[in-house]
Amino acid sequence: MDLIFALPRISGFRMEEKELVIIGAGAAGLTAAIFTARRKIPTTVVSIEIGGQTAIPISISNYPGVGTISGSALMEKIREQAAKEGVEFVFGKVSGVGKRASGGFEVKLSNGLEIAAKAVILAFGKAPRTLGIEGEDAYMGNGIFTSVVHDPKFYEGRTVGVIGGGNSAFGTALECAESAEKVYIINRTEKFRGEETTLEKIRQTRNIELLTNRLPHAFSGDGKWLREITTKDAVTGEIAKIAIDMAFVNIGLETKNDFCASLVRVNEHKEIVIDANCRTGVDGLFACGDATSIPYKQTVISAGEGAKAAIEAYKFLKGDYARTSNDWTH
Repeated sequence: MDLIFALPRISGFRMEEKELVIIGAGAAGLTAAIFTARRKIPTTVVSIEIGGQTAIPISISNYPGVGTISGSALMEKIREQAAKEGVEFVFGKVSGVGKRASGGFEVKLSNGLEIAAKAVILAFGKAPRTLGIEGEDAYMGNGIFTSVVHDPKFYEGRTVGVIGGGNSAFGTALECAESAEKVYIINRTEKFRGEETTLEKIRQTRNIELLTNRLPHAFSGDGKWLREITTKDAVTGEIAKIAIDMAFVNIGLETKNDFCASLVRVNEHKEIVIDANCRTGVDGLFACGDATSIPYKQTVISAGEGAKAAIEAYKFLKGDYARTSNDWTH
């Protein structure tokens, strides 16, 4: 657990005043954070975890200047750079973003934290699907994750639950199994969607157990960290509790922007519509990366868009910025 708690966090259940909040810690969000922090803007990144979808691929060969590298290693390099620039990280799920009567924005997290910000950059990308069950929001980022953490020590001696039946779940389980005491793959049906060859490898891995026809019912913990998952048998209805130290929810991706839908305009794909300078049409609110209407979804493009959003946010916060007019068009 040291990997997560070694990063700076905001604790307590009160309103925190911040200069700039960036929602999302993928290529767009972390790049934006580097650019604003280097311009001496106090920057807070809020995310469930680090890396976004770029952290998933085993190999990336088209990011300029780094050759071939794993997605997780690339994102760790960018995170390290952001941290060295003084960027603050807060882990949790954002449940709402709204305008404050006194100016600026209010960012609410599902764990009870509230942050007031003078400006906000939306960089949350495509969101992993979640289960929507009891305890999930409370322990998201505190025992529940949506992508694998590429650090064997993170799992050493622990019991891990992986929810899903596709290749993403298989990859997570195999990586965790290298150092975890026990790994459960929890699938809602008897059939798996992942490749048969990988499934066969999983069946031969001594510390991985397949639990089929199991519907995740609830997560519970000690108030600080996940400790247990409750499942329901899809056939018999039997309830079972499984002690786990962490869980990975690997059930696909979707566009999820309900938490900011009242502030932004979206297209038919639920992507945030922006102009060429990452403006949303709301003063102080910017957006970048895969969550937006830009036509190409690539890590290098997201990084570039993050840099653009950062420069615009900097200009806004320093007053060197033409305020959005009422006839702003997308």
